[in-house]
Amino acid sequence: AEAFAKFIAYGDKFSPASILLNIRNINNVKLEKDKISLTDDEYLWVVDGQHRLEGIKMLFGSGLEYEDMDIPVIMVNLKSKFEEAILFAVFNKTQTGVRYDLVEQILAEQIKRGNADVESLVNEYNKAGTKILKELQPHLKAIEVINILSDDKNSPWYNLIKFPNEQNKISEKKIIRLRSFSSSLEPLIDYFKRGSNPDAKTIAKHLMVFWDALKEIMPEAFNDPKSYVLQKSTGVTVLHTVYPKILIAAVGENTSIPKKEELVDGLKKIRDFLGDNDENFLFSEYWNAKTGRAGL
Repeated sequence: AEAFAKFIAYGDKFSPASILLNIRNINNVKLEKDKISLTDDEYLWVVDGQHRLEGIKMLFGSGLEYEDMDIPVIMVNLKSKFEEAILFAVFNKTQTGVRYDLVEQILAEQIKRGNADVESLVNEYNKAGTKILKELQPHLKAIEVINILSDDKNSPWYNLIKFPNEQNKISEKKIIRLRSFSSSLEPLIDYFKRGSNPDAKTIAKHLMVFWDALKEIMPEAFNDPKSYVLQKSTGVTVLHTVYPKILIAAVGENTSIPKKEELVDGLKKIRDFLGDNDENFLFSEYWNAKTGRAGL
């Protein structure tokens, strides 16, 4: 309740969901043009939204500044507390939340179109007590990178990433979900942020070269990607985490985009150093879904 009071006190905030109210005796209700009146012996029973109402009460006595606000409500006519309990259960058990990767994709698209000033929005929502935009920021840059990788026909990830709400006929040939790929990019984006902090296009070019180099030294895993976990959540998480170290080993302390030949040479040297064994992550067999170390 306290968090909700703080949220609606700042900026153009609003109640994000309707409060569900019940009138048990409809005969005690008078409807006019823009007003509903109840007799003195009738009550509005709160079926769902108790915490939001308490938050509004707290706001009135909190000393925080606020302006007139709209609070959406739904009114129903149920005759008993038992029926209210059933409706409460239906309301809270049957609704389905929106997939988080869909939320990220929509926000990233709006930012790309120039429809949002992210920094000012983050600051505003921080004041209101919610960190959702701040938590989303790393993912939004990751999604920019993913869109480039998925759309570029020369990319090793072209048309292989599953986007939210895609039809099954489209997504069944793809091998990794957007959310998994997005999460795997966090340490890589953080690494670049500590240096020159390149844009999404530059990071995408890094990854195109890197995955092209991996494809050259582990062709079996790329020829049959569904039989290996290299291009699934396990593989991308590991390889995006170690990429900065591979980059340093191959070309030194330099965050500019390397040549594919440089990375191939660096990867081969690392593979030779680790030796021919089942723990060497630069052999395709390591990533075999059924028999490889990473697939077990």
